[in-house]
Amino acid sequence: MRRASASPLLRNSLLYRLHGYQMNPDIQPLKHFEHVFTSTNAMVRVYKVLDTAKRTEHGDYPAWIKKHVISKSKAYNQKQGRGELLV
Repeated sequence: MRRASASPLLRNSLLYRLHGYQMNPDIQPLKHFEHVFTSTNAMVRVYKVLDTAKRTEHGDYPAWIKKHVISKSKAYNQKQGRGELLV
């Protein structure tokens, strides 16, 4: 039985690269993730995310995120008891 090779789209996906890193020599090192742990049979792999977005001194989002992203988001109120979202 012949093993099928992965398509170019699949080979460039993050999930494929995280799964095969250090097991498949064709996979390039990951820029934004650091491998931390692999379980005995490689069923679980844990990565540390590097270079996360910086926050201000008070733990708040930067002003440009507030202006362009958060200010344009819609507020939703949850209806009590039924779990339905109202706009």
